[in-house]
Amino acid sequence: YGYPTGAVVASVDEGSPAQKVGIQRGDIITKFNGKDITEYTQYETALKDLYPDDQVEVEFYRSGKTHKVKITIGSSN
Repeated sequence: YGYPTGAVVASVDEGSPAQKVGIQRGDIITKFNGKDITEYTQYETALKDLYPDDQVEVEFYRSGKTHKVKITIGSSN
């Protein structure tokens, strides 16, 4: 279908670090903290290695464009 492989964002909590940097439901996370993400379990594993207040770069795909943002990990990941 022309979409990259990655972890599809199912929902974004209001007020969460993801919402604050503009990540939206339906975005596809393709890179997280320097690691390529081709499926959701890779994203989960990468997230478990982090602590609250760690900053990471997230690359995601939306509407034909790739975006990069820095996000601060929240306390309830």
